Amino acid sequence: MNTETYDDIFSAALSLSPSSKVMLAEHLLKSLDDDKQEEIEKIWSEEAEKRVEQIEQGEIKTISKDEVFQQLNLKRK
Repeated sequence: MNTETYDDIFSAALSLSPSSKVMLAEHLLKSLDDDKQEEIEKIWSEEAEKRVEQIEQGEIKTISKDEVFQQLNLKRK
C-alpha cells in the first residue's frame, strides 16, 4: 500500500464516530489472527474457571476494590 492510500484510509478512520472507531479497531485486531484470539480467549476462560474454583474452595481470599486501591496508593508513596 502506498503512503497516499494509507493516509486516505487513516484520515477517513479519524473522521468516524467514537463507536465506529471502536468497531473498526476490533475488526482490524480480529483480522490479525482469529486462531490466536480463540486460543487466548480459551486460556482466559480456563483461568477464570480456575480462579472461581479456588475462591469457592477457600484456597484464595478476595479483597474489595477499595482495598486494592488503598494498597496501590500505599505503594505509590
